[in-house]
Amino acid sequence: METVEDLLDVVRTRFPELAEKTDRMHMQRYMDEEFELNFLWFECLADVLNAEMAAQVPYENYAPLFDFLSARVAEGKVKILECIDVAIVENMFFDVSAADAKPYWKNLPQSLKELYVGFHAHPPL
Repeated sequence: METVEDLLDVVRTRFPELAEKTDRMHMQRYMDEEFELNFLWFECLADVLNAEMAAQVPYENYAPLFDFLSARVAEGKVKILECIDVAIVENMFFDVSAADAKPYWKNLPQSLKELYVGFHAHPPL
């Protein structure tokens, strides 16, 4: 996997239900905008995950996604790492109560926790 577009294609294929929710949000927000749409799609993915946390959807439903993202971080491809960090991890837990965030934070792969704390300087709890 070399590009953010490759990352997007794999996420869409491996996690179709989540991709469908993200597509709906992305289209509502950005259908007329001309930005780097791949990064914005991943920001929407973070927002969908935040909504799922707030709805108390179990972490286990998304554990394969977080494991997948953590593996991509470990590969160290600069643009993919930047996308995961800036578009997804930095936007996670936004407006999610500490009680709803706790099961996700507890189980989140260490590499993603490190990116989050690296930006926010503290955990979301």
